[in-house]
Amino acid sequence: PGHIHRALLHGGDDYELLFTAPSAQHQSVAELAHTLNLPLHCIGVITPQQHGLSINGFALDSNALGYDHFR
Repeated sequence: PGHIHRALLHGGDDYELLFTAPSAQHQSVAELAHTLNLPLHCIGVITPQQHGLSINGFALDSNALGYDHFR
């Protein structure tokens, strides 16, 4: 499963934008998305007690880079 998570995080073309927003702004973000007819999906939560990056408990190297178009 580790290589699958790495591929999902660092591989392929990027056709979606990811962003973070404070949970207190959830309603404002949802209203803006509705106004713009823009589908948004919550894909995770940032927690202060967690160190590093993980997906479903699997630790990932957040310093790993995806494909470099300029090499």
